Amino acid sequence: MRLENVSVQQLPEMQNVSMRKLLTLCSIVLFALFPTVCCLAEGSKDMYPSGAQGNRAYMTSSSTNTSALIGNIINPGRMFVYAKAGEVIYIGSSAQGIGSGTTRLIAPNGAVYTTGTSVTTGRINSRAEELAGPAALTAGGYSAYNRTVLAAEEGIWTVEFTPPNPSSALGTGYTPPAANANWTTANQTAVSTLALIVAWDITVASAGVQKPGRVYLNIFTANAGTASSAFYGKFNILTKDGFTYTATGNGIQPFLFAFFVNNKGTRDKATGVPVYKSVDLVQVTSAGGAYSFHNPTLPDDATNITQKMFYNPPDNTLPATAPVWVGTAAASTG
Repeated sequence: MRLENVSVQQLPEMQNVSMRKLLTLCSIVLFALFPTVCCLAEGSKDMYPSGAQGNRAYMTSSSTNTSALIGNIINPGRMFVYAKAGEVIYIGSSAQGIGSGTTRLIAPNGAVYTTGTSVTTGRINSRAEELAGPAALTAGGYSAYNRTVLAAEEGIWTVEFTPPNPSSALGTGYTPPAANANWTTANQTAVSTLALIVAWDITVASAGVQKPGRVYLNIFTANAGTASSAFYGKFNILTKDGFTYTATGNGIQPFLFAFFVNNKGTRDKATGVPVYKSVDLVQVTSAGGAYSFHNPTLPDDATNITQKMFYNPPDNTLPATAPVWVGTAAASTG
């Protein structure tokens, strides 16, 4: 098992954010364990679009160290979405209503909503529904759970997708479908004892018009099913300095993996200085290891920054800063 530093391809910079010079290397950190329709959605549809190559890696969502992927990284299927007052947030997951499968939304003012236990509302039942997006926006889509954003709720919402069994092991023995293959609820129920989600979606719309480029992650954790499964998923990276990049899996065979981006990559544990190389994971997680990394589920500090990973190119109307609920209080992010 290794921690990999992966290069990225630079794209045009965003025009609405600070354009300071990029002073630090944007490092993609990948932990890996080796043994045609009009689409209105943001989520797994963008990782596995129509015609996608390779295999579908299921998202892992864990609530305890029992199913945490690496060390102290526990990712409860967490994503973030920016929405303005009056806009509508649509939510869906293939795990909805299966076991513990549900989704929790936290507004910037701390208000909490959930999709509950419904087996219809908020459930994505098939590949066709995944590609189409919310039925309220596109015929043939899934029956989405939705919230209209109140004036006090404008800003960055936290969304946590819960799998059928969030405290289970991540699982290693399922057969992954091809990335472009049709799938049904049967694929989700086949892994209903595990912390896995086949498909997920967050869509923002205003007056029925989708607003892409609003959804981002700090980390993506997944299970590719086998050591020979190929991952081609793509992310659009927005750095704190205002630069955008695209990063793709490019056919890697990671099995169980965590994908995140920061400004240092692997660090020397004693000095905190980036080492600009791949290392064995045991050298990071063991007490006597020589290296470290900044946990992407923790807040940034003065010198360690986790960059935002968008499913689509970031919306160029995004504000420089926006409120978000952190722990037990409101905060601001930029």
